[in-house]
Amino acid sequence: MRGIKIALLILIMMGFAGCYGRVPIEGLAVLAGTGNDLEKEANNKFKNTIEFFVFKEEDKIERTVITVNSETAYTAYEKRQIKMKKNPLVGTIRAYVIGEERAKYGIGDLLDTFIRDQERNLNTVMVVCKGKAEDIFMLNPVENSTISEDIKSELQSSINSYFLTREMEIKDVFNMYYQEGRRIMIPYIEADRGKYVDTVKISGIAVFEKDKMIFMIPIEEAKYINLIRNSNSKGYLSLVNENDRTKSTDLFCTSKRKVKVSMENDKLIYDINIDIKAENKMNTAGSEGEPSENNIEMIAKKIEKQTEDRLKETIARVKQKYGVDVFDIEKYAIAKLGRDKEEFIKDSFKNSIINVNVNVKIISTGRLQN
Repeated sequence: MRGIKIALLILIMMGFAGCYGRVPIEGLAVLAGTGNDLEKEANNKFKNTIEFFVFKEEDKIERTVITVNSETAYTAYEKRQIKMKKNPLVGTIRAYVIGEERAKYGIGDLLDTFIRDQERNLNTVMVVCKGKAEDIFMLNPVENSTISEDIKSELQSSINSYFLTREMEIKDVFNMYYQEGRRIMIPYIEADRGKYVDTVKISGIAVFEKDKMIFMIPIEEAKYINLIRNSNSKGYLSLVNENDRTKSTDLFCTSKRKVKVSMENDKLIYDINIDIKAENKMNTAGSEGEPSENNIEMIAKKIEKQTEDRLKETIARVKQKYGVDVFDIEKYAIAKLGRDKEEFIKDSFKNSIINVNVNVKIISTGRLQN
């Protein structure tokens, strides 16, 4: 009798757990990425682009891109639902791309949708693109892939170069936006068209004031800004022989930074210490027969001096050219002086003293010990 009751209970549970009311796979759309643009010629209306997969017969998958014009974020949602004719899977978006004009107009409304809508994926990466996001999604990606996947893969692989940050996801953007003394700084990408396959590349860092983009820092210039700004970042530092480039040194570096803040005569002083652990990937500049310990120490000291000089040049250029904190150091001043001093701290950036000290330790010389 007890066995019959258990069997009956299992049958009832199976009935409730059945597929009644579910949508067949052919009726689903897997959202891959979404983009937002500003249409200035259309009275500053928004344009929303969505990239998604649909399932066809015989296990075929088709990539589709659609675009709709809208007044708000969710009027775009309504319009694209009608145009898609499929039920979207929740939480599958890989990349969120913002056109440059839309970024300059403001993204506060977009950030608000991520806070309020529980179905939004906070692990989605966010980038600004050169030109229009619509044009990025119209690129021709690798077969059975998406531009959104290309963007996320590009960002994930980039963390081992240019001392780029890992903070590229929506949840990281929230922290930069809402924490005192911080500003949004996210990757800036552009189309990289090939003969057969199109992709994207990181060409800089988009810098915001509150929710509006104010300028872009080219990637080559951003390298040393990133080294000052980001802790636990990775990249390469080199000693280049201008007379014979075959006799040079390349180090793969991992950096950590510490920031101390003080005041002297009503002037803010930032002391930034950057510790670098390096692996020697190439060294053809050393003297043959020289003891390896001396050679390693010589390289470390040269890299220290060269890097410190370039960071000081970077700080001076940033103060003169941009005039705002792109080093993410004002948060330390606010923590020390208080929230009521935030305006004073921001206004004082150009006249503040920023000292930087670099310490390099070579932890590996590779297979060859010279």
